[in-house]
Amino acid sequence: MEDNIIDNVISEMNLHDFTTIYFKKIAENLKVSIREVINSVDLSEAKGLLEFSGNTHTSAKLTLFGSEIVKNGGWLKHIENEKSKFDFVTEKECIEFEKSKIDLALSKKMLKEYPYTKWLARIGAFIGIVLGLKELGILLKKWLLL
Repeated sequence: MEDNIIDNVISEMNLHDFTTIYFKKIAENLKVSIREVINSVDLSEAKGLLEFSGNTHTSAKLTLFGSEIVKNGGWLKHIENEKSKFDFVTEKECIEFEKSKIDLALSKKMLKEYPYTKWLARIGAFIGIVLGLKELGILLKKWLLL
C-alpha cells in the first residue's frame, strides 16, 4: 500500500514549484490512515523523490530523480522494473552456478581418467620409439648394403 501512496503523491507534484500535500484527501482516496500517508511521504523524501519546503512538511516539489520516475510511468512502474532487473540477475546467477557445477564435475572426471591417459600416452610413445628404431635399422641396412 505504501507504494500506491508514494505513486499517488508524486504524480501530483511538480518539479519546479512547491505543491501543497493534502494528507487527508489522499488518505480518503486510498482508504488508508493519515499516519500511513505521512509515513509514505517521509519515505519518499528519504528515497530522494521529494524535497520539502521548510520544516512543516506540508508542501513539496519533485527532485530530478522523482521527475524521471514520473516521466517513466510512476513509482509502481519503477518498482516493477527494479524487480524484473533483480529477477534477471538472480536467474543469471543461477545459470552461472549450474555451469560451475558442470565444470567441476567434468574436472573431477578428467582427474579421475588422467592416470589412464598418462599410461596410454607412455605406451604410445614407447611404440613410436620402437617403430622409429625399426625404421632406422632398415634404413641403415640399406645404406650398409649399398
